[in-house]
Amino acid sequence: MRVLLWCFLLFMCKPCFSQAEKMVADSIANYTAQFCEKSYLPFTKNCCTKKCIAYFTKEKVAEICKQRNLYQGEFEKLSYIETKFFAKGTVYRYKATYTRSRYYATEIRIYVNEKHKIRRISFLRWNDDFK
Repeated sequence: MRVLLWCFLLFMCKPCFSQAEKMVADSIANYTAQFCEKSYLPFTKNCCTKKCIAYFTKEKVAEICKQRNLYQGEFEKLSYIETKFFAKGTVYRYKATYTRSRYYATEIRIYVNEKHKIRRISFLRWNDDFK
């Protein structure tokens, strides 16, 4: 429900998009970091592109959870790291740690397009440098 509220704020609040966009990215990152601890909540067209919505189906989330639980364990902590601005959008970086990922953390990247909609969410092995 929080994700939908932030999507609504982003959609309705064009002049203050940067702060609203960051709040949406924070909510989405938190939700994706804890996919397996929460019930499935589909993304909406107000805050995500059609491609992103089509990719994160209930089945895909279940597959992500299975792999994450096997290799990383349960969610522990999420930290906002930085925001990168580009001509075609913005990338928000987060560092997530899980119970079994003692040797490396996971990076969650939220890619937002120029229309302020989330176009991609990536899970990567943590690296201090943005590549």
